[in-house]
Amino acid sequence: MPGSDDREQHAAQARQLAESLGKQGVRVIQMEMPDINGAVRGKITGMSKGLGPTGTGVSTLIMSFRGGEEITLSPWSSFENGFPKFSAIPDLDTVVQLPWRPETAAVLCDYVMDDW
Repeated sequence: MPGSDDREQHAAQARQLAESLGKQGVRVIQMEMPDINGAVRGKITGMSKGLGPTGTGVSTLIMSFRGGEEITLSPWSSFENGFPKFSAIPDLDTVVQLPWRPETAAVLCDYVMDDW
């Protein structure tokens, strides 16, 4: 996780972005992240959670999908460990308003597993 100063800087930048996007009618943010095959997976959440310095929790199960009904198990994502959650931390430099959905913004995210 980012350090205290990084979180404060992130929070200030997130507040500015949320205010600016809110004035443009954005209500939610689509958090986007790649799976093990390079396909984009995501989660739509409120602006404050989606832009926050701690991100949002996501199950490692999304990293296991191979297509169809197949999943790939790994030491960090399996039935044995219950597919633990990790945090999707937004990269605020990638935030964009979606032109085809003006009430939605999108952001690319980094993964952080806090308990490893």
